[in-house]
Amino acid sequence: MMNTLFYGRKEDKILLQRARGFLEVSFVGVKGETTLSSLYQSGSLKALIPKSFRPGKEAIIINTGGGIVGGDQLSISICGGNDTETWITSQASEKVYKSIGDMSRVQIDLKVGDNSTLYWCPQELILFDRSKLSRTMNFNINNNSNLLIVENIVFGRLARGEISKNCYFFDQWRIKRDQKLVLAENFLFSGRDCLYGKANLGHNTCIGTVIYVSLQSEGYLKQVRRIMEQEKLNGGASCWNNCLVCRVAAEDPSIIKHFSTLLIKLISSHERAIPRVWMI
Repeated sequence: MMNTLFYGRKEDKILLQRARGFLEVSFVGVKGETTLSSLYQSGSLKALIPKSFRPGKEAIIINTGGGIVGGDQLSISICGGNDTETWITSQASEKVYKSIGDMSRVQIDLKVGDNSTLYWCPQELILFDRSKLSRTMNFNINNNSNLLIVENIVFGRLARGEISKNCYFFDQWRIKRDQKLVLAENFLFSGRDCLYGKANLGHNTCIGTVIYVSLQSEGYLKQVRRIMEQEKLNGGASCWNNCLVCRVAAEDPSIIKHFSTLLIKLISSHERAIPRVWMI
């Protein structure tokens, strides 16, 4: 990260470079196949569209900055048009580094057209100790379409023995079907007492959230609960407004990731549905 140094008479002031990234990707359905319609990328955000021999299309989001630091601002807009099947994932786990004071901000907007399915399956979000992140995610889906959201969050660099003791993480979710709000959630973690209290994470260091918005979502509720019981996970699952929500917590991120893969395979009805970058 490059630094810019300014000198004044009374004090020295250091202004650090901050990343600005914007990504806009849209897909359309052509003769039963999903194809790229438009791609605009600037700053630190890029997208890779790999070749695929299946009807759906996959987009891999790449943050060339190697992570998020305080003051970064990223914006992602994805549109799956009518009659499309779209998979959105990320090249690697997104790391949010320690901030010296500024807040990192991420804005994500996804739209799903008629008779379409969109899978939002990024890799883990890792919140380093004393990181600061405010994220807003808006999802808009038509009534006859499907949306699967998989979001896994890890608190600290666990492989190095670091656990986030004092990070700030504010997550705002809004999901609409036919412009009507079906799910709204404001999610805030701030400080050790909030993170690891008995009513919150306890001894766990990561959480996983899977949301399936579909007219068929209620039919998966019993199967999801059965998988949770078999995997002996702490959490719960419920369904309302044709919106299935499942959230679990664990001490090991690999447990959460394994659970996520099981639900992706269940809902997509395809053994090879897991994004290839998850296996690297």
